[in-house]
Amino acid sequence: MSALPASNADLFARSCDVIPGGVNSSIRAFKAVGGTPYLVARAEGPYVWDVEGTRYIDLVQSYGAIILGHAHPSVTAAIVAAAAKGTSYGAPTPGELVLAEAIRERVPSCERVRLMNSGTEATSTAVRLARGFTGRDRIVIFHGNFHGATDALLAAGGSGVATLGLPGTAGVPASAVANTLVVPYNQVPVLDEQVAAVFVEPVAANMGVIAPAAGFLAGLRAECDRVGALLVFDEVITGFRLGSGGAQAKYDVPADLTTFGKVIGGGLPIGAVGGRRHIMETLSPLGPVFHAGTLAGNPLATAAGFAALSELTVDVYAMLLARAGRLSALLGEACAAVALPARFPVVGTLVGMYFGEGCGAGSTPTNFAEAKTTDERLYAAFFHAMLREGVALAPGAYEAFLGPMRQFFTWGFWLSLFALAGLTFAVWSYTRDEAIVIEAIQPAAVEREIDMIDLVYVAEADPGFAIVEGRTTAAMQIRIDGFRYMNIRADTPGENRCSQLTEVAKCAVAADLLGDAVLWFSIVPLEPRNVVNLPPVAEIRDGMRLRLENGWVVRREETVKRVCDDDTTSLADFVRRYGEGSITTFSIDTQTATAVTCASNVGT
Repeated sequence: MSALPASNADLFARSCDVIPGGVNSSIRAFKAVGGTPYLVARAEGPYVWDVEGTRYIDLVQSYGAIILGHAHPSVTAAIVAAAAKGTSYGAPTPGELVLAEAIRERVPSCERVRLMNSGTEATSTAVRLARGFTGRDRIVIFHGNFHGATDALLAAGGSGVATLGLPGTAGVPASAVANTLVVPYNQVPVLDEQVAAVFVEPVAANMGVIAPAAGFLAGLRAECDRVGALLVFDEVITGFRLGSGGAQAKYDVPADLTTFGKVIGGGLPIGAVGGRRHIMETLSPLGPVFHAGTLAGNPLATAAGFAALSELTVDVYAMLLARAGRLSALLGEACAAVALPARFPVVGTLVGMYFGEGCGAGSTPTNFAEAKTTDERLYAAFFHAMLREGVALAPGAYEAFLGPMRQFFTWGFWLSLFALAGLTFAVWSYTRDEAIVIEAIQPAAVEREIDMIDLVYVAEADPGFAIVEGRTTAAMQIRIDGFRYMNIRADTPGENRCSQLTEVAKCAVAADLLGDAVLWFSIVPLEPRNVVNLPPVAEIRDGMRLRLENGWVVRREETVKRVCDDDTTSLADFVRRYGEGSITTFSIDTQTATAVTCASNVGT
């Protein structure tokens, strides 16, 4: 193999010369968002690094296949141990047994489980199994649901109406979908005795994220039972991500058959079909419905999958539920702050996104026709602005946020979210004409919640420390007093406005914190009597807080002293009449703003 070029552009051009479109899965080509894809060289935890060495916080996570973070120690150890014993046998293994048992234990409707190589293979097998078991041909699917590259399920549906026999891609003959009925999502169709099965994503996660309407899944269960059709849940995404029992446990609706993928492989290729015993035993070798696969139940994939499932405890799911909600809130607040029309709905641990003027309050889509009103050009602007800030999203407007359960929510993840919430990246203005105008606008003041301002007694930096383009190049430890330290990691956003940092007790450090993690910091000059002089007050907020002109939000005393030759009746009166050019005094001892001083009195 010849040496690889160093840049994303060069390597992608080389890929295009040997791989159709330069990619092995179409969405990776960036056609929906424009630009050149980054090529991943390695990954760890919540991060990926491209071939140029740029690190990104990864919100793609292999489209949901990675749930514990890249290269999780338990998963990699399981893979290494399995590989040392051989990579494929063409024979039954204990590993496939324990993974199948783990699935059945978590999803009781899966009385029997057959492993295979992908989610697509799982759904195609489920189609064949449903038809073979029922002796019927017709399959019902929902507009906007995606069930992999299975011909019978690649049918296009008209918006809002049932459509029969329209192929959704070139290469699928009309005959392949002649018995596929496409109906609107979140509406229970009336079935007849020709229907073998209804396939549904119980939570739609391929048109953004759309929750099932109240009664929708239970209605499907009842309608399938009425005509003797099978209800098939496609839980390739929701399986073991919404919780240990997937969507079936969350909504208390059992399926006859369930398809799995992604999480159950720990990042390696895998798929599975699970279901009622009497249905599953229609598969060969017990029944007439054929299924086989050279690599089905591969020992590396089953080891990785079992290791991943074993890590997913109740506490881990509870953690992700809370943080998915927080992520949605931060994204919403950031966009609302600059009047960017966007919504970020949450269903369990999944977070979706919709952009455009149709995404106002109460207008979260409920079906594919509504989801398609999202502004794809605006999403493309959002995607590239985030990428420039080191956050990698899926290069398509209809994907879900699928971050890993544990490692994703490290200090680095929160750094980027708070950067987003503070709008340090870019704000977009856009037009409705053919050529969308995307302008990167730096806000006048990024809002920062200042959790502490304290003395810098001694600062000790690692070799190579500097602040370049607003981020540290190496770590630094600040000794605050005799027993407290602040650890600032490499690549932390921050600034230094104190020229005497190398001297003892000449500077102070202001920090936005999450626990002990420093999300952002500013080093400023320390004045006598342990105070820091800050910019004027821009806004008086509830909860005894002030927002300053530089965007800092600090706590204040109940009574803030007003220093001015002219009398003022209140702090609000002072800010209104004399705020411009004034200074705000912050006491390190009390950790509050204690005084404001008119510009004419500064220095007197």
